[in-house]
Amino acid sequence: MIKDGSEILEKAFFGDSSASFGLKDGRPIVVEKGLKLNLVHLTAVSPQVTTTKEALLEIEKFKKMIHQQPRLRLVTNQKELSKVSKVVTDGQIAVILGMQNTPSDILGSDINNKDSILALREAGISVMAPCYDTTNILGSGCLHTDTGLTYEGKIFLTRCAENGIIVNLAGCGHRMARDIVEYKKSGLKFNLMASQTGCYSQYRHIRNLPDDVLKSVAELGGIVGISMTTYTNDESDNSGFPFKKHLNHARLLCGEKSVCVGSGNTYITQTDEDSRKRFELMRPVIDPHKTLGARFPEIPLKISGPEMMKILCEFSFPYLPNDVWGGIFGKNLLDFFSGALPS
Repeated sequence: MIKDGSEILEKAFFGDSSASFGLKDGRPIVVEKGLKLNLVHLTAVSPQVTTTKEALLEIEKFKKMIHQQPRLRLVTNQKELSKVSKVVTDGQIAVILGMQNTPSDILGSDINNKDSILALREAGISVMAPCYDTTNILGSGCLHTDTGLTYEGKIFLTRCAENGIIVNLAGCGHRMARDIVEYKKSGLKFNLMASQTGCYSQYRHIRNLPDDVLKSVAELGGIVGISMTTYTNDESDNSGFPFKKHLNHARLLCGEKSVCVGSGNTYITQTDEDSRKRFELMRPVIDPHKTLGARFPEIPLKISGPEMMKILCEFSFPYLPNDVWGGIFGKNLLDFFSGALPS
């Protein structure tokens, strides 16, 4: 076990499969100088967006925000990722864009009569979750655990495969997730991930995925991002220890190289009061139907902030073998995207 990893951390590669840079003082934040991160998957479109046209407009606004930050580099393929990730110490952060839900017209076309999924891919989207929480044309999110993949959902998966879109199970209902896994096992060649989840066997929250699904994601070459969200990891414990429990279970279940951090964290410096205000502001988006049990603090307060990955890594050192932590906190995610993004 690593007892003191301070020297190692200076050259560590950190990756987060589900994070945000959020808003501060009502404006897009400047990436803070102390941010310890090298690769991140960000949600570019609100899950409440209903049409491809609206989604494309949000994506362009989001990309503009990224381009205004000197350290952020949008990547959409393996070549671009390789350029950004080669030098850890130069401070550049590779950004991969995703969507947590699909527009209602996802199987239609955009205003230029282009296939919606192709249009979103060309706009920079690399990862798509078919459902957020409720039912849609493709199947269902976590609020309906027994609703599975529809015929339209199978068409969606086929088009994701054709357009190089990674399919994200985060937010899917249990049956929906199982159906997607089985459809991939049938031979369809799309890449699969669960960007932000916990282990349902460790805490029975509907946002968490069952062991058979998590194991299948790993067996199919995908990656599982373990969340730091307090209310999905434990009934009442707001510390980092529930994260450790889910992480340890996932790495033993899925294998050391198939698990990463999908924190759900916003990497900004905030007082406890600021964090509470932001949570109350975002609560209607986080838990619109008041069924997920969202509570404050959403992320353990002692771990959140721009150096969250470093702090979390130090917290986890005593519980991880020496040859495992580097993969879980960054390298595994890099390896996954290096193979899953289009060449």
